[in-house]
Amino acid sequence: MILKLFDHTILPILSYSSEIWGGYGNFDQIERIHKLFLKYITKHKKSTPIYMLMGELGRYPIEVTIKSRMIGNWYRLLTGKQTKLAYTIYQTMIRIPNFQSKWIPCIQNILAEIGRMDLWNNQNNLPQYSIKRLIKQILIDQYKQNWHSSLQLSSKGQNYSLFKDTLKLEDFFTSLSRGNYINLTKFRTSNHYLPVEVGLCTYHLLLCFIPFFILIH
Repeated sequence: MILKLFDHTILPILSYSSEIWGGYGNFDQIERIHKLFLKYITKHKKSTPIYMLMGELGRYPIEVTIKSRMIGNWYRLLTGKQTKLAYTIYQTMIRIPNFQSKWIPCIQNILAEIGRMDLWNNQNNLPQYSIKRLIKQILIDQYKQNWHSSLQLSSKGQNYSLFKDTLKLEDFFTSLSRGNYINLTKFRTSNHYLPVEVGLCTYHLLLCFIPFFILIH
């Protein structure tokens, strides 16, 4: 429910009119809010690798939503009425040599990123179905590949891969109480005070003080 509230109340604000400013904006600033939100609701440390939280909660970067919305807007522009002012302006922009625009190159870069430059090269013969969903699924699949790669780039990621191999919301978030699922996901993401995480020196130091604490109590 918390994730749905974010997606239906906060995300629309963060991505408002992103069909246009997506070619100009900084995705990192928006994604930072998303990351802080995920760490807040799970009570994780700021140093927790974000790929772990994305994996636990089955989340994708907001960049995926913004890019798919940009392509959806571009598709509607080309397949809509050619009498619209926006269509006329767009056609004028792409016909002027060396026209300075950040939005058009951004559309090209997104299509190149997903290997669908054929859509750009055949703007006058685009498929009849909406390509927004197709583009979003390709971006999600690419992120999944990057997510699996992130697991192998660190020892923590390799340990985490013993618990997790699929990018989806874990069932225990909906079956356990809030306190229990927070403790469980903290253990899975190394947000604990076991010796392997805090270091042997700290662990041994605590052992030295245990008899003292017992004595004073």
